[in-house]
This record gives sequence, C-alpha cells and structure tokens, in this order.
Amino acid sequence: MAANLVIVGAGGHARSTVDVVESSGTHQIDCLYDPVVSEPGDVFGYPVYSADSSLAELIRRQSCEVFIAVGDNFQRQRIQHEIAATIKQVRFATLIHKQSSISPRASVGEACVVMAGATINAGCVLGSGVVVNTNASVDHDCVIKDFASLAPGVVLGGNVSIGERTSVGLGAQSIHRVNVARDVVIGAGSLLLSNIEQELSVAYGRPARVVRQRTADELYL
Repeated sequence: MAANLVIVGAGGHARSTVDVVESSGTHQIDCLYDPVVSEPGDVFGYPVYSADSSLAELIRRQSCEVFIAVGDNFQRQRIQHEIAATIKQVRFATLIHKQSSISPRASVGEACVVMAGATINAGCVLGSGVVVNTNASVDHDCVIKDFASLAPGVVLGGNVSIGERTSVGLGAQSIHRVNVARDVVIGAGSLLLSNIEQELSVAYGRPARVVRQRTADELYL
C-alpha cells in the first residue's frame, strides 16, 4: 500500500519530485506545503498550503511521510533538521523514479531522491538527503555524502567522493578517484581531473580549479 506523503516546497524541484512520486507507486501525494507561498494554490492538481497552515497537522492527519523538495543543499538540510527537531517521530521518504537504475549493491539513504534516467552502480553509498538529478551517472564505489546534489547530466567515474552539501553542476564530469570537499559548488560543464580539497569554495573549468571562497548559505541556484 502506498504511503501518504507531504512534499515541503512548491517550486521547480518540487514539480520534478511530483513526477518521481507518481512514477514510483510507493507514495501517494497528500499535499504540498511551502511557507513562502502567499496564499494556497496547487501544483499539478495537488493542493499547496502556505504558512497559514500547520505542517505538523498536515503530517499527522494522514500519518504522512515527508519529503523536502528544496534544491539548495544548505537550505534542504536546515529545513529537514528543523522539522525533525519539532515534529515527533516524523518519517522522511526516499523517492526513486522507476526509470532510474540502481544496483542492488548500492546503498541509498533516507530522504534521497533519484530522478528519471539516473544510474547508480555497484558499491555506491548515498547519504541522507542526497539529490541525484535526471540522467546523472554515478559509477562504482562512489560516496555521495549527506545533502549533496548532482545536477542533470553529471557523470562521475568510479571511487569518487562528494562532500557534504556539495553541488555538482549541470553536465560536470569527474575521472575516477577524485575527492571533493564539503560545501563546494562545481560549475556547470566542469571537468574534475584532481581533488578539490578547499571547503566552502567555488570551482569550475576544464580542468576544474578553485576560483573563490563562498559561505555555506550562499545562493548558487
């Protein structure tokens, strides 16, 4: 039986998440909740509730699981931790599109989403809150740490490690055995040929190099 689901967020990432939910059959969307929305509305026919509603009540009324559909890695983690701290026994959903390919020898953590066309091969480990976007390819034995994200079309070779809250941009590629530190933003189309060891940095180019520092909560989307 499909579990009831509240999606937190009502922007573009939430719209993509709706497709994942509808494809998987593991969850049934009850509603979306977005405190930024000025008044109630809908996304693809699903009701969107604003800050005037109680998220805790929305979750409790149908014993819903929760998914944080916020693309920014820092904000997604912050929101998830706030909800976990304030709503007792909340359950966070993991969502996997039926048209993705995940090895039975890979591990996918709590509150992750894997979009259509994504491939996650043997020995990979995804932490909590990871986003693997459309047509991203993660080769064998990679580690994608908590609340990191791979944009559409990212290609990682084997034994790559992506740090906490790091964002790998559209179409970026990495050779095998590259390590990227936490809170890094890798620019779109970049080619990773060596480690990016500087935390809280922006790196891009072919090959990718650190170009400046950033703050953890700096907007990048």
